[in-house]
Amino acid sequence: MAKLGKDANVISHWHHPIENFTTSTMDFYVAVEAALQPRQIPEYSTSRIDWRESGVTSARREYLRIKRGKLAFDLCAAPFGTGYFFSWWLAELPPSHPFLWAMLFLFSFCLIFGLSIGIYGWWGVLIGIAASCGAVWLLGYLIRNHQFGEHI
Repeated sequence: MAKLGKDANVISHWHHPIENFTTSTMDFYVAVEAALQPRQIPEYSTSRIDWRESGVTSARREYLRIKRGKLAFDLCAAPFGTGYFFSWWLAELPPSHPFLWAMLFLFSFCLIFGLSIGIYGWWGVLIGIAASCGAVWLLGYLIRNHQFGEHI
């Protein structure tokens, strides 16, 4: 997937050229952001993202990213010949920093297990296993729902 990263799950994509049309890309993005504000969309954010047109040596295009939770909507408006080109990509983003979260999980697992054995002896093995299973479930749930992984 060229626009949102190789791990993104692209849900939909659209593009369309409009002949004999011109506008300012930045003015268009500002107008879209202004149109979003009165809608009072909960917990969304906008930012500008630079993507290359095709490969490492190709030109960059600036996209407007509208993000809410794990969904990203990248919108592009750019001059193309005598007209203008509009496109968008809608994708589900993967959790940020997966290696860091895996290391945090491993450390937490060892800490919970070690404390359980230290405090409760051999009963601590059972308590440690139960607590670790609960921690795995909770961490997985939070990462899947993007409660973790975006603000580190």
